Amino acid sequence: MSVGDGGEFQQALHGALRSHHVPFRAHAMADLAAWTDAEVKGMAAVMCGYTDPPRMTALARLLANHPVFADARFEYASGLDAEHVVFRSLDEYGDTWFVSPVLLESPSPYDLYEESLTKFEQKCGLRDYLDLYQWLKTVVENDIPGDVAEFGSYKGHSGYLIARTLGALGSAKRLYMFDTFESFPVEPLGVDHFWSETHEVDFEDVRTKLAPFSNVQLVKGDFTETLASTATGPLALAYIDCDSYRATRFLFDALLPDGISAGGLLICEDYGHPALLGNRAAVHESLDGRPGLLRFFSQFSGLYITVKLT
Repeated sequence: MSVGDGGEFQQALHGALRSHHVPFRAHAMADLAAWTDAEVKGMAAVMCGYTDPPRMTALARLLANHPVFADARFEYASGLDAEHVVFRSLDEYGDTWFVSPVLLESPSPYDLYEESLTKFEQKCGLRDYLDLYQWLKTVVENDIPGDVAEFGSYKGHSGYLIARTLGALGSAKRLYMFDTFESFPVEPLGVDHFWSETHEVDFEDVRTKLAPFSNVQLVKGDFTETLASTATGPLALAYIDCDSYRATRFLFDALLPDGISAGGLLICEDYGHPALLGNRAAVHESLDGRPGLLRFFSQFSGLYITVKLT
């Protein structure tokens, strides 16, 4: 099924399907609400004919919550929105270098980051870390109650940086690192299907590299199952790097309102990545219209930051 407005991109999509002799039906988004199981029978996938973020996100949200379409494979093309071209043409800076307050820190976050690369392959990008460093410093200096948790630790690079940063800031906060430490689970929703059983991890390697940190606890398993039995208490900061709609939506439902301290933070690493539509859809599904939150997107790193105000 092709869903769109009949525009140039959707017409090109239809041409490609015809050239490969793939049968399809074209519909507008408004048509989907009334569809039944019988009408969907035999459908292989839903293909997004929109390229703009508002309608792509709206379609992803509709499908993820639809009684018939939720598990249908959802295919979309990212990075084609017109706003991307506008941004590049109007951005007045030739590069992204500014004089940063992190240059005043000792030890330097740059030194901590370069140290991490002697132990880990690069997973946490430098932009992500420079923003994350400042938010960790904020919760430490303001005595925000609670520990820190990372959801989606993969091979441990960002967790190592968080642990080193807490130590450099003189903080006694614990760090809980939640991950299967095996691979992605099989994802039941169509918007997440391409993550299933990817990102394989050697758990013993991660455990060995994090062993020097007495304040780090690795929580192995799908965190939608392990979080409830882990006594984290309300958190000062939750760093969410789990990519999928399913996991992101679970975390916002689980952590708000009582799993985050007043003044605490939820940081979504994935939001700004063009391909990670499921994460963006879950963020807006969970937060739009919800009072008591300060929400900020970093155009520097792509992190989406939510502060619980009270």
